[in-house]
Amino acid sequence: ALGLSFFLLSLIASPALAELTLESVYPNQGVLGKDLPVTLNGTGFDENTRVSMTLDVGNKKAIIGSVDTQGVAWDVTVVGDTAYLAAGNSGLQVIDISNPVSPQVIGSVDTPGNAYRGVISGSRAYVADGLSGLQVIDISSSEAPQIIGSLDTAGAALDVVVDGLYAYIADDTGDLLVVDISNEISPQSSAVLEMTGRAVGVTVIEDTVYVTGNDGDHLIVDVQDPKVPVILDTVKFNCTTSSAEFIYLKGVIATDDNVY
Repeated sequence: ALGLSFFLLSLIASPALAELTLESVYPNQGVLGKDLPVTLNGTGFDENTRVSMTLDVGNKKAIIGSVDTQGVAWDVTVVGDTAYLAAGNSGLQVIDISNPVSPQVIGSVDTPGNAYRGVISGSRAYVADGLSGLQVIDISSSEAPQIIGSLDTAGAALDVVVDGLYAYIADDTGDLLVVDISNEISPQSSAVLEMTGRAVGVTVIEDTVYVTGNDGDHLIVDVQDPKVPVILDTVKFNCTTSSAEFIYLKGVIATDDNVY
């Protein structure tokens, strides 16, 4: 199974910016598909300077480190020097990435279903575990993570995000499930919002949840009151079965101004 792979970054310099001096870029490696805050040191920069980062062309095929994991690597979340891998039927894998050249699996917990997505909040991991719904995992010990709570969902939980005391789950029955996680040992369903197709991806920014469906429907939901979610808008994309499957694999990501 594919494990974790790292990439190298390089700065693309423009002749028009020849007066700029770049002394260092840190860090110069990250995980594909994940945000990477980068610090540039040098001279000639001001508030109007714009910098473009790209994969190092000379190294784009050079994997500098990897680790073989059990199961299928569906999703990864990085917190500091630790990566948390949703590994399908092998549950949650905890990986020490302090040495990117030689990452090491240091702990794992087998979930009852298939771990598709995982998010970290403090010392807890919340895993969308397919037909076994939501799994709440204590990760305070990286070497010995433990399941401490769960909530079954109507279908297969494919994606999850956490905001404060609530988790939002994309369930393939076509539901957005709002879950109260204030009692992490016994999470409770607070609200269910139905879509026409399968809910396969979810993300949240402040009081707005974005849900993507495999039939091309994408919901924008107001969750100022998480117990009473309100659909603000529905965006419809024409998509075939194959493109819908692509959406399923990629989910949804939102920034302050755009949804991808």
